[in-house]
Amino acid sequence: MPSHVRSILQALFVTFLWSTSVILIKTGLETLPPLTFAGLRYSLAFVFLLPLALRTSRRGMTARLTRADWRRLIALGLVMYTLTQARSSSRSIIFRLPPTA
Repeated sequence: MPSHVRSILQALFVTFLWSTSVILIKTGLETLPPLTFAGLRYSLAFVFLLPLALRTSRRGMTARLTRADWRRLIALGLVMYTLTQARSSSRSIIFRLPPTA
């Protein structure tokens, strides 16, 4: 398949996912609390994206990561998740904390 056709199909797929997410979020928030729903979305995304990250063609990139790198990535993910999902009052407290060494 030519690369420009593949790019167009990928763009259409992303547009479809993006446009349907509003409907799915509204439906999901009727039955689940917001934080639970957000956690479920991130967990499902992780499960679906993990095989792509571990594909043999990309294995070289992930194979070079050390345990310390993985710990830093996980910590960064948890911090960013907390910052983006926290209430605005909690975020202001977190941003006022002094940096650590």
